[in-house]
Amino acid sequence: MKRWIATLTALFLMVSMTGILVLQSSAEDTVKIAYGSDEIQLTPVDALNDAAHVVDGSYGWGTATFGDGKILIETNQMFDAYGMDTEAFGSFDWAGMKYIVFSVENTSDGDIYLCFQPTVPGAGNAFTSGALAKDNPVKLVSAKDGTAKDAKFSGTQAINNRDCFIIPYRFTGYVFLPVGIIADLNSLSVPSFTGDASFQSYGFHVVPDDATYVELTILDVYACGDLPEYNAPVVTTEAPTEAPTEEPTEAATDPVVTEPETTEQETTVPEPETTVEQATEAPTEVPSVESVSDTKGGDSSTVADETAGGSTDTGCSSVLGLSVLSPIFALAVTAAVVRKRKH
Repeated sequence: MKRWIATLTALFLMVSMTGILVLQSSAEDTVKIAYGSDEIQLTPVDALNDAAHVVDGSYGWGTATFGDGKILIETNQMFDAYGMDTEAFGSFDWAGMKYIVFSVENTSDGDIYLCFQPTVPGAGNAFTSGALAKDNPVKLVSAKDGTAKDAKFSGTQAINNRDCFIIPYRFTGYVFLPVGIIADLNSLSVPSFTGDASFQSYGFHVVPDDATYVELTILDVYACGDLPEYNAPVVTTEAPTEAPTEEPTEAATDPVVTEPETTEQETTVPEPETTVEQATEAPTEVPSVESVSDTKGGDSSTVADETAGGSTDTGCSSVLGLSVLSPIFALAVTAAVVRKRKH
């Protein structure tokens, strides 16, 4: 009994581990990409690892080169081909899938037109329908930031009787093409698939729009279910970070010896004193006593003698002398006049 229990336990553990390994394997089979502000899972369909070979386009225009995990389509006029078989694409189960997804790079020198025209089992060649795409658009999702926009179509059967959509210049990202817009060329308003899709081989129609040559690379092929509601990615603008600036290190400098300022003393040269000499008045000529005596008599001889013997100084003493002599002279004259009247 114990052996049976141990055996059952071992079997249970083996089954559990197998289940875990299967889950891990399936998780690794999906690829996550940005879709707006969300992430979605893509299921790989074809890594394009078939042996390298070249497919020539119709009418000898252009080539599609398989190899190194990609398809490179090149032309300077038009590329048109069907029945491009790969082992992985024809054997994939499309049950529940809503989109075929191409990872592409447009390295042409301008915009180009693309029409997917696969071979459908039991229905022959089918084509992308612009009429059906009006309600179920082709999505172009940038590989850089997940930004998505609807592809612009050329118009119904505008390019060689085919509906083509534009892949912009230098676009790198994912083309989400709804399997529900694949239709017969003679009835583009009727979808080829009413249930799950099924494809047998690839086919492409590629022409320049404003490009002078076509260079389109398909890197991988995926499948995807329903897309979630699209929310634009949040753009965060970070302020530029300023690099730290180091403060300049001052070089050591020798101490500066400051000499005391020499104040020049102003030498004041004394100006010579200017002595203003007093104007010397010319001596006033006084009539001599003798002349007076001759006129009035000889009583004034004493005064005359004093006057004759006086100093000849012309300074202050002369003035003083005159001030003293004037009254005496006046008295002498008066006395002479009085004596004259008496006589």
